[in-house]
Amino acid sequence: SSSAASDVYKRQLEENLRKNSKLSTGPAGAYVSLRLNSYSVPGALYSRNGSVLDRRELELELHSKDLSELALPSGEILFSNWRSHAESLEEYHQKLPPKLAQHIEDLENFIYYDDDTVEFMFFNFDREIKPFDVSWFHHMVFYHKALLLILQRIKEKEVEYEALAESLSRIAEIKDDSKGRHRRIRETCSLLCDRLGTSDGFKTQLLDAVSLYDIGKLLIDQRILFKRGRLTPGEWDVVRRIPQYVQTIIGDNPRMAIVKEMASGMYEHYDGSGYPHGRRGEEIPLSARIVAVANVYDSLRCPKAYRGGFSHQEALKILSEGDDRVSPDYFDPQVLQAFLHLAGQVEELYRREFEHEAEARTSSKGSDG
Repeated sequence: SSSAASDVYKRQLEENLRKNSKLSTGPAGAYVSLRLNSYSVPGALYSRNGSVLDRRELELELHSKDLSELALPSGEILFSNWRSHAESLEEYHQKLPPKLAQHIEDLENFIYYDDDTVEFMFFNFDREIKPFDVSWFHHMVFYHKALLLILQRIKEKEVEYEALAESLSRIAEIKDDSKGRHRRIRETCSLLCDRLGTSDGFKTQLLDAVSLYDIGKLLIDQRILFKRGRLTPGEWDVVRRIPQYVQTIIGDNPRMAIVKEMASGMYEHYDGSGYPHGRRGEEIPLSARIVAVANVYDSLRCPKAYRGGFSHQEALKILSEGDDRVSPDYFDPQVLQAFLHLAGQVEELYRREFEHEAEARTSSKGSDG
């Protein structure tokens, strides 16, 4: 998405474009177009209307050579004042490239730069453009080109992160024999975030982390994960190391901080009876309190080595009333109530997912035959 870049450029333009007053001699408008590989901000004209920044999407598709006869060069930057290049404004406008004259009315002066990645123009300063304006403009161009490069690299790293997370998620699902589990839990958590009214930023981070919160299982003996019957105290000690193993696998990567937060908190119980630290109530991070409900519901619905999967209604009853393994006191009451309110949507989500998985298995058997 180019929204991050757009927001930054919008703030910069708000600071540098003058309002409809004579209190500033800066430019009245700007044209910005940015492109770097797959990262871009569409071309647009910007102008101030009092405290509001108006934006009109438009691709001028100009080049320095189109303006060279109307401007003086200062390095790679061009600047132009109409009095330096024409006897009248009318004559000046006639010399302008048609697209520029058509979309920027009453153009009197401009300062311009373009290359393969950016196209910038500030226009209609409330005075003649001077050489010192070129220095200011050069700084603006350099700043935005550097920012564009950083955002592109962040995007590339984000793609790398997403690919890594998806790969680790699939490996964990194969080892846990739970294909599609992270996708189901992610969609359930999305519904919960919307119901609880969390911020978009929190929701995005949480949904990213869902693919990785249980990768500690990669370091657990598969015979324990698939054991029929109850685990021995020693085996439980191994299972309880999953949050610690997540920390080991992820390390100190700040991008994955919420994964560690979730992993260290999702086995805690709201009543303080969980592990690894015995936290209670809101001592447990909200991300972990949300995923804990979705995780237990998914675990109940899916068949295990020692039992079949529960129906939707059976799983709801266990969550709300408890059984010999689960107590409603384990969960944040607000999150649990939100989940119960969404029960119909969650049931439909799982119905679709299970039907899709059944069709995939049937298709796979048919191709094998």
